[in-house]
Amino acid sequence: MTQICSRLAAGFTPLLSLSLMACPGPADSGLPGDSQPSVSYTGPRPEACDRYSTLGSFGIELMSAGAGFSGVLLDSPSPFTTQELVSAGECRLYGWEHQPHCDPPCEGETICAYDDTCRAWPANLSVGTLRLLGTEPELELEPTEWGSYTYTEAWPTPYAPGAQLTLQAQGAGQVDAFTLTLAGSPLLEQERIELTMRPGQPLIIPWDPPEGPEGMRMRVRLSIDHHASTPGYAACDAPAGQGSVTVSSAIVDGLIAAGATGIGTYVESSSLTLASEAWADTSSGCIVFETASSQHFDVGTEL
Repeated sequence: MTQICSRLAAGFTPLLSLSLMACPGPADSGLPGDSQPSVSYTGPRPEACDRYSTLGSFGIELMSAGAGFSGVLLDSPSPFTTQELVSAGECRLYGWEHQPHCDPPCEGETICAYDDTCRAWPANLSVGTLRLLGTEPELELEPTEWGSYTYTEAWPTPYAPGAQLTLQAQGAGQVDAFTLTLAGSPLLEQERIELTMRPGQPLIIPWDPPEGPEGMRMRVRLSIDHHASTPGYAACDAPAGQGSVTVSSAIVDGLIAAGATGIGTYVESSSLTLASEAWADTSSGCIVFETASSQHFDVGTEL
């Protein structure tokens, strides 16, 4: 298993390569079976971790009314994972180049998947006892009967922004132990923005640069998924301190073309998500631990 850690280079932008270095693993947490945890990776995801290989997601979601924790590790990607259609700058357009087609048709509980093969729906894998350290209170969770992890008790202030938070998984079965550490991001609070998308023109999406730990990301999502009738979306990922991201005219035109088949609203939902992330590339797939806070905004379309 490749184990890596990273520090963001000064003036890092997504167009620059990461500066990687080997590093020792974190100290043994005392959990059985975690004497060799995978090394944490803090910052943008490694190149090896795409939407097909990222199978584990664990995180604290911050909201004005409080917070919650959830997480799951899958044994395979979703059969409905869409393809990357357009890439421009910090943004990507995802959708179907073609509708999946399987010949012969899939049987039983398999589904015709993104790669035109019959695949089973992913199963959840246990990662053993899961500990979240640095929060108030600290958590020790066991998997639910469905193999996922949740904490839904009242949790108004789980941590102070910038606090060091560590996720430790004991490991179970074929899943190795892992440990991930990050600096907790703050609640995203800003005025709701209203934007207009026009054919042939780029769309600039602004936000107020937040105060908080270095390395925070701002993720933007523009969805045209009209009740699953038109699966597709644009996603951007940029340094939070950048204050804006530009969606290229090619992606805008792709959203408009795909959205026209829906209910006429084109972009049906839009959101900003402020996040701190830590990544690990493990033998069970890529795993991300994050703190995140989201806000919706409005995007109209003028043809």
